Amino acid sequence: MLYIIGVFRSVQFGAFNALTYVDVPPEKMSSASSLASTIQQMSFGLGVAFGALALHLAALWNHNTAQAFNVADFRIAFVATAVLAVASALQFRRLDPRAGAEASGHRAEPSSPALAS
Repeated sequence: MLYIIGVFRSVQFGAFNALTYVDVPPEKMSSASSLASTIQQMSFGLGVAFGALALHLAALWNHNTAQAFNVADFRIAFVATAVLAVASALQFRRLDPRAGAEASGHRAEPSSPALAS
């Protein structure tokens, strides 16, 4: 299971990183790389913080007063974190369908008559 998850995460990060830089002009690549790396690290940190907060809120919800969390606390925290991940993935629907077409080797089809000229 961990192998399969690792494969999918690797493909996901590869695709995201390729799309991150595909439309950046060469003279701005250094700045774009620094900004993208910073945003990525901040996102990881916020994800961990959200998971920890969800775990603590789940423990309060379950009236868990012990120093250790129980399985129900972790289930709620994992579901909350998964919901956040799915919600954030929905933002990719706003991505232009032609994004990355040049990097893939395919010609982008104009989506409107104004772009065709």
